[in-house]
Amino acid sequence: MKAIKITQKHLDLNSKLLKSNKLGDIKIFGKLPKRWNNIDGFQYATEKQLIELGFKDVVEPVITSEQYLGEYYLDNDVVTRYVVDKVQKTSQELYDSLVIEGNIVFDNYRKMLSEASSPYMILGTVPNELKVLTQTMLDAKQRITDDLNYYLSIDDVTNLKAFRFDTEEAEQLKQAIQNFK
Repeated sequence: MKAIKITQKHLDLNSKLLKSNKLGDIKIFGKLPKRWNNIDGFQYATEKQLIELGFKDVVEPVITSEQYLGEYYLDNDVVTRYVVDKVQKTSQELYDSLVIEGNIVFDNYRKMLSEASSPYMILGTVPNELKVLTQTMLDAKQRITDDLNYYLSIDDVTNLKAFRFDTEEAEQLKQAIQNFK
């Protein structure tokens, strides 16, 4: 790819090609135009001719998943793009969204436990295994709350971002509750 910073001369001599560009823009060419500055057959221009006319190579920077590519800019002898960091959530924002997600997850478990235990409550007897499941859920919720509070207290964005509720332990608890239905 080649690029050029648009001058008034370029605008005057290439008005059809540059109709959506303005003075100072950087125009990127995936392939060279057939006509440029009244030169026919421009797509066959040599590297030396391109350099003399002010064309630059385009270098695309490598980015991470936490970045995106911004606008093109002239950097010495090449045209490249700004690398922009994505807006990072603070540990407090991550914590708050995890608390909301956790409340939804545990509300679903409470509902499942309630449905599983209601026939036993009507009869006045709740099996010990159901009591153990209820305590297991409460212990898991407390452990998760403690972990999240700890990550927040040390501003651990990495662990907060990586935190998941869909664990094997959660799946086992869900299966055990469903076995009572």
